[in-house]
Amino acid sequence: MNELSEATSLIGAGLALFLSLCDLQIKGTMAVVWLLSENIATKHEGAAVINRKLNLYHDLF
Repeated sequence: MNELSEATSLIGAGLALFLSLCDLQIKGTMAVVWLLSENIATKHEGAAVINRKLNLYHDLF
């Protein structure tokens, strides 16, 4: 029974690591998309709009 418990713990730890990596990948992708959109926004929008987007970004992460 002890071996089953150890195997379950390892599976749980592996799953937690996998989910953490997926979360980082999603956040990284969102950050890249956000940065690209900000680059476009700086050419077409005023500072107040950009500042509002920066605040939203910080609230998300």
